[in-house]
Amino acid sequence: MIRLFLFLVGTVSVAGAEPVLHSFTRFPLSAEYFSEGAGFGDVNGDGLPNIGSAGINGTHVLRHHAHKVTAAEFAKAQPKRFTPPPLAKGVLPKGKNGQALNLERPRFANAVQPPAPLVFEKPLLEGATAEDAAKAMTLPPGFRAIAAAAEPDVMQPIAFTLDHRGRMWVAEAYSYPHRQPEGKARDRILILEDTNGDHKFDKRKVFIDGLNLVSGLEVGFGGVWVGAAPYLLFIPDHDGDDKPDGKPQILLDGWGYQDTHETLNSFIWGPDGWLYGCHGVFTHSKVGKPGTPDAKRIPFNAGVWRYHPTRHIFEAFAQGTSNPWGVDFNEHGQCFIEACVIPHFFHMIQGGRYQRQGGRHFNPHTYDDIKTIADHLHYAGNIRDHAHWGKTPGVPSATAAAGGGHAHAGLMIYLGDSWPAQYRGAAFMNNIHGARLNMDLLKPNGSGYIASHGPDFVKFNDRWSQIINLRYDQDGSVYLIDWYDKNQCHRREPDNHDRSNGRIYKIIYNNEERTEVDLAKLTPPPWPSSKPTPTNGRPATRAAPFKSAWPTSQAAKNSPKPRRPDRIRPNGRQR
Repeated sequence: MIRLFLFLVGTVSVAGAEPVLHSFTRFPLSAEYFSEGAGFGDVNGDGLPNIGSAGINGTHVLRHHAHKVTAAEFAKAQPKRFTPPPLAKGVLPKGKNGQALNLERPRFANAVQPPAPLVFEKPLLEGATAEDAAKAMTLPPGFRAIAAAAEPDVMQPIAFTLDHRGRMWVAEAYSYPHRQPEGKARDRILILEDTNGDHKFDKRKVFIDGLNLVSGLEVGFGGVWVGAAPYLLFIPDHDGDDKPDGKPQILLDGWGYQDTHETLNSFIWGPDGWLYGCHGVFTHSKVGKPGTPDAKRIPFNAGVWRYHPTRHIFEAFAQGTSNPWGVDFNEHGQCFIEACVIPHFFHMIQGGRYQRQGGRHFNPHTYDDIKTIADHLHYAGNIRDHAHWGKTPGVPSATAAAGGGHAHAGLMIYLGDSWPAQYRGAAFMNNIHGARLNMDLLKPNGSGYIASHGPDFVKFNDRWSQIINLRYDQDGSVYLIDWYDKNQCHRREPDNHDRSNGRIYKIIYNNEERTEVDLAKLTPPPWPSSKPTPTNGRPATRAAPFKSAWPTSQAAKNSPKPRRPDRIRPNGRQR
């Protein structure tokens, strides 16, 4: 089979001579295409050089032809400059280095198509009080949302975690969307505590202030771990008095902040004891310990990274996707993230390279990258119809039915004990434009998973709702932090963001009570014996089944209620 491959236009060296057009045709490489006395550089002996090529489709020869043409034919064959079509109003390319956006819509058999013209849903609330917003939420039967804290006690919450006593640590991001000049930053970390068990925080401390461009937070190993590009910081508090033992220590530098809503974020302890986090595609980092030469730094601009808290080793765990702001692990220790713009859910395998929203993989020898595990989208039709990059009156109704939109933040694989069994192992993520919690249901598939669309778990019914992250506590109830802003997208202009808002909600089931907990005071049960015992005449290869000696009764409200020890993270927080 002959196929036209490409054209090259020869230049004319003699004034007035007719122009010559050069072309190539591709043939499978075989002896019949060699003339007597010809070599590989000229397979047909016509004096013109040919080209050999090899790939997954076999080995071919590109045979060279030369033709005299008229000036008009010569001009017509010249390559034309490509001019990309103009983007829709409000849709702009991202990245200062001109990276192309990957906005190709995935094709799923169950994809939803919107009606024409678009019909928009309008949320019920805008600018409501925290109490009114909690009452307006639509939840499944038996669930209730409580406003645990709100402005002015907490504002601009961008990250949080729970410590071994069930207290909440919250990072407030006043610097965003710009890193501030030295001495003028005022980001801070709060400690919030519910001392009377009413699910509302009544005790508040400021752990530290004066931080700059904070985006990630965890506690454990005698201190606080903070992401504040260009730094990964450790703030020691070895005596546990809720006061820093000294100035923040720079563990790693080189974290980029070209796009300040794609910096290091979503810190969480993994089941292996490493600190995990996410990173966006349009911020470019070269990470290393202070003083590391540029050539020895690790480049990173999308995906999941991890850091060992005692060996102080940094690794790119998996690379690719878009701008993930949520990572969590299931009961088998498998890592998952949510994403924006491109498909929304990925099973992250160590060393994997995943579909990117823009740019190229650092390893150029990537034949193909790993795609989403989701079998659905959370939007209908073209992404530009509802992306809210421009101004729209609300969420298109077809997109609302599909899940609310393309943008997500926060991820929780629920492993708590107080919610109904149907929710255990499900993935919850906030749909930013849709103002709701999407729920994806994970099912094993080969060596991985398929994520199917479950019913949306919460509808906030509030256009200003901006849930950043969510986690379950020692009782299996779930906390959510809400940035709460009428502006749903990243903007570089600081005045576009309302700096005075912030909420924390708690979702409980069947009026679940809050129990006191201090994991540092608990004694772990003995590990099960690994001594093999005879079984039907053959030695057993596994240890006896583990029976927990820890209290798990829902009625034991006067004592700490820990769960299985294999579900406790290094900072004492249960997972």
